[in-house]
Amino acid sequence: MSPQAYSQAKAEQARRFQNRITPRYYDGDDTVEFINREMVIPETGKPLILHDEQAAVLRAMSHRTNGNYDYSMWLYSAPKKSGKTTVAAAIALWQAIQVPDGQVYIIGNDQRQADNRMMEAIRYAIGHNPRFKNRVRIIRNTIYMDNGTKLESIPVDPKGEAGMNPTGLFWTEAWGAMGNKPELLWSEAVLSPTRAGKSFKLVESYAGFEGESLILERLYKSIIKGGKPYEGTPELYTKGESIGYWCTRRYMDWQVKNPQYYVNEENEKTPQEFNRIHNNVWASATQAFVPNEWIRACQSEYSLNAGEGVIVGVDAATSSDCFAVVAVSRRGNDIFVHYSRVWYPPKGGTIDFREPEAELKRLIREYNVLEISFDAYQIYDLMERLRSEEFVNTRSFPQGGDRLLSDMRLYTLIRERKLHHHGDADLVQHISNADADISKEENKMRIVKRSQDLKIDAAVALAMAAHRSFVFAMD
Repeated sequence: MSPQAYSQAKAEQARRFQNRITPRYYDGDDTVEFINREMVIPETGKPLILHDEQAAVLRAMSHRTNGNYDYSMWLYSAPKKSGKTTVAAAIALWQAIQVPDGQVYIIGNDQRQADNRMMEAIRYAIGHNPRFKNRVRIIRNTIYMDNGTKLESIPVDPKGEAGMNPTGLFWTEAWGAMGNKPELLWSEAVLSPTRAGKSFKLVESYAGFEGESLILERLYKSIIKGGKPYEGTPELYTKGESIGYWCTRRYMDWQVKNPQYYVNEENEKTPQEFNRIHNNVWASATQAFVPNEWIRACQSEYSLNAGEGVIVGVDAATSSDCFAVVAVSRRGNDIFVHYSRVWYPPKGGTIDFREPEAELKRLIREYNVLEISFDAYQIYDLMERLRSEEFVNTRSFPQGGDRLLSDMRLYTLIRERKLHHHGDADLVQHISNADADISKEENKMRIVKRSQDLKIDAAVALAMAAHRSFVFAMD
């Protein structure tokens, strides 16, 4: 076949291919028109129709002058369940269509987050829209558009992405971008200078933690606190080539019609965490573990039933901290403290473990001790002796993920007044001394000292014992 005949055959093949394609997706300049026509909500399978305020925000963000975007940095922040990730995904897909032969990156705090959140919303929209048929290829974590642009989901890995030349950068859940790696990637991931006016960054998130979510915090302080209000659109601000939306209201139809969801969330989360994710209010990394009023409200009169099983929690140190022993029983969903004692080191000295060891042996003989749960840091040998000499079940309590769960469980017990105590002075004081280090995972926290000289060992021992009381029967 001659070169001319080959070219004609390829052209005919392309023509027949084009004729098979379903109607083309909307590829005009209006991002709102694109979203309303082409996007599908993964959770519901229904078309994404923007609220009027969302539409106004996106039209302001995507405004162009002489064909170039007015803003190269977009910050889109709203409370949880506001559809912000799906909106950001729609903008990423629209940007990929707008700029041919480009590179659009979806960045998550890890590969799973990058691929399972914003990228999944894009894949879902493509898979459920016949107008994308034959125009898009999806291969693992990369989407290839028919205009030569590719969308790729990547984790925070500055070494792996050195030399990237993006036309679009979309950072999802930026509140979790903490530490050196995100900072290095943020510095490395600069927009393509050859596509100035055609490219932009978008960061989507709800509020983060002061002093830890540093990238998001800088953007917030620069654009939201340091910018000027955008006329006609609430909670939208501009500063130079940056524009930011920081919504603190719940105005979406789903949010307004489901008040019970927020009642349940408020019951399950700390006030600070509820405000952070549902009111979009910044949180400090630590807070008081529980109000003193809650602790006092849990004090009551009760007694140990004959033969009732107890779990003993032990948290111990020799010099810098204390030796705390707390014994509890579980009745239904309530925890009852039956014994609490703390040994303090003498000034300049160390705790003599023989006295708490003798007391533990007394408890074992007088109580129906089902288990002693302990922090193995300095008392493993002691627990081995008790196991062999007193025939008691001892169990080392992991200080990683289990501590996050146990400390959150204790918080919930106190908040719901399902913890009962007799008002032991040391126990109450140790709980009052505690702060909560809020975990970056939902519904988890860790009890920490408010200051080095304030002791919390009895609170930690109580948390371990209470948690083991709920899971003991399942082991």
